[in-house]
Amino acid sequence: NDECEEYNGSAWSEIAEMNQARAFSGGSGANAEAVLIFGGRHPSGGDDYDLSELWNGSSWSETHELNTGRSRGASAGVVSTAALLMGGRTDPPPSLQDQVESYNGSAWSEVAELNTDRINAAAFGTNTSAILGTGGTSGGDQAGTTNAESWNGSSWTEVGEVNTARIELAGSGSSNTAGLIFGGFSSPPDTQHDKTESWDGTSWTEVSDMTTARQAIGGSSVTGTSSALVAAGYTGTAYVASTEEWT
Repeated sequence: NDECEEYNGSAWSEIAEMNQARAFSGGSGANAEAVLIFGGRHPSGGDDYDLSELWNGSSWSETHELNTGRSRGASAGVVSTAALLMGGRTDPPPSLQDQVESYNGSAWSEVAELNTDRINAAAFGTNTSAILGTGGTSGGDQAGTTNAESWNGSSWTEVGEVNTARIELAGSGSSNTAGLIFGGFSSPPDTQHDKTESWDGTSWTEVSDMTTARQAIGGSSVTGTSSALVAAGYTGTAYVASTEEWT
């Protein structure tokens, strides 16, 4: 899909469409006047994209390409000029990735690889300070992994494990010392999660559940753990348009 919607704190409104329809892409930016979207896959299948697009508040324009086109990677970033894309899958042929790329506003560059390749993971932070948690591994395990890694701008370090392993979840936060992960899916048995976990820089703590358990969700990129947004998703029986705010 190439459709885009903007949230003003109380309602969603349709805005200009992207140049390239895509699924399972990454994004960066907490300001509705400057958003970056990158990677992804054509909705009907085929090759993964290396394309990036920048939103300036009124229209989308193509900008710098990734070094490796991929989909289902995790992304971090709260501005459109500093982003991180982690892991994901390249296709064809299908292959999970441990590759990481950093964006500085003018180009993407490959940086240190993850310790564990993964797909459909959650992340939060910036291109110099990020956390990547859970997600599926190269074993094809849809239950996900409890493994989490922290990025300090030059290398990845394994840190405290999440409490509930899952895939297709979302994250929110602007550093590797404070953030949230929420929602997701695990199998077997097929389970959509409402669980939310808070990261304090040392360990993960379960906090209040979402109202609606769901996977394949959209999440916000905001500061700390004081606010977050989750939108849309799949409940296991239906796609939903509902939005929830974390306070």
